[in-house]
Formats: sequence, structure tokens, C-alpha cells
Amino acid sequence: MTDAPPPRRPRPPAGDDRTRARPLSAAEHIVLSQRYAAVNAAPNKEDGDAEPPLGYRLGASTRMTVDVYNFNTAAQTVTVSGRAVGGWSVTPRRERVRVPPGGRVGVDFTVTAGPKVRPGVDLPLVFEADLGGAAVPPSVARVQRRRDRSHQRPGRQPALAPVIDKVTPKDGAAVTGPSVRLAARIADAVSGVDAERISVEVDGERIAHRFDADSGVLTATARLRAGRHTFLIRAFNCAHAPVVRSVRVRVLP
Repeated sequence: MTDAPPPRRPRPPAGDDRTRARPLSAAEHIVLSQRYAAVNAAPNKEDGDAEPPLGYRLGASTRMTVDVYNFNTAAQTVTVSGRAVGGWSVTPRRERVRVPPGGRVGVDFTVTAGPKVRPGVDLPLVFEADLGGAAVPPSVARVQRRRDRSHQRPGRQPALAPVIDKVTPKDGAAVTGPSVRLAARIADAVSGVDAERISVEVDGERIAHRFDADSGVLTATARLRAGRHTFLIRAFNCAHAPVVRSVRVRVLP
């Protein structure tokens, strides 16, 4: 069970122009980029004409590189780690590299498909990094098992972002106030829900919420005046894919 109190000050929604600009940290001056051989690219992807799924086509075992760019003015030591789901694995688990200022260092990894990986199914492959305890922005790519034989049947493509459903009250509902309880289920079948990145807002201000990781049930309660209000639920999975769900309610006088 995760209880999340509201922040001391309301935070504008992501992408809101009111968000205060701040200097980027040293970790945010590090960029990770996954690099694969041309043979692993999705057909016609470079022309923008490819049909999904668009993931890199990988064999049973594929060598690839994570390029670590350092846009800081001083050399930085970065620990890079890979994380795969759905039967894929990455080795080594982590590598520590020192990158010169304004430079790039390539870190080699091997991505392996386990016996239960079905061909033709996009899944996220995540690389993250740590710089002195601070998280570097992650790199997320989609990968899939290449069909080695034409008669191989592709697997079923799962949703790659979390799903928010079973929301109450329903969108547009009239409710009795002033205490209004919001409930929803958040689920992710691929990488799991990141409980630490769930947030609930009402009319642009964050409110406290509770999330039960076992059941996926999210609850929050707000005291609202009569009139129209909007709840906003934001969540991410552990592969950094986001989902947003809004619920408009009318509180009766």
C-alpha cells in the first residue's frame, strides 16, 4: 500500500507553460542513446512508412551499444544498467564508464530472447543510468523477436502503457459534496505500475492519494465546493510509459 501526501505547493501539470524553468542538473546533461546494427531496424522505418509493430528486429542473441553522451563541462562517471521484460534479458546488468566533457562513450550489451518470447511482439527495452546518486533520463526502445521462419505465428501485442479503468465517479457525473471520493484501477501487464510516479490532481492542484499495488486500486478524497471540477490521474509503468485519465464531475449544492 502506498500513501502519497500532496506536495507543499501545487505543481502545474507537465507541459504547462507556468512550469518554472530551472537549470538542468549534471545528470540531465547526460544523454543515453541505444544503437543497433542496420539489419535490426524495422522494414521501411527510416522512410516513415512502416506499419506497427515498429520495434527493432532482434535474433536469439543480439549485440548492441548504448552511447553515453556527456554535455557537461567536466568529465563524469556514469553507471549504465539495462532492464528487459517479457522473457528478454540484458547482460551485463550494469557497466560503469567515464565520459569526457562534450564526449561520447559506447557501452556494449547483449540482448537475449528467452524461450517464451514470441516473434513479432514489441516490448520495451530500458536503459537507465546513475550519476552520483542522481537519475539520468532513461532511454527506452521497442524490440521484438525476428521471425526466423515464415510459418512462425506472431504473438499477441500487449498494451505498452498502463491502463486506468473502473473509475468512479464516472465522467460527467453529478455527485454529493463537499467530500468527493475518487476511485480507479491502474494496471500494466508488461512492466508493472510505478507506484512512486502516480499523482492525482483536482482543478490543477495535487491531492493526497492511496495506491494498493496488489489490487491496483487507487483512491483519493477531495473537499469540493458546489460546481464543476476536474480530477486528473497520471501514472507511469516501470518502462516509463505514461497514461492520463481525466474525470469531470458536478458537485451538487
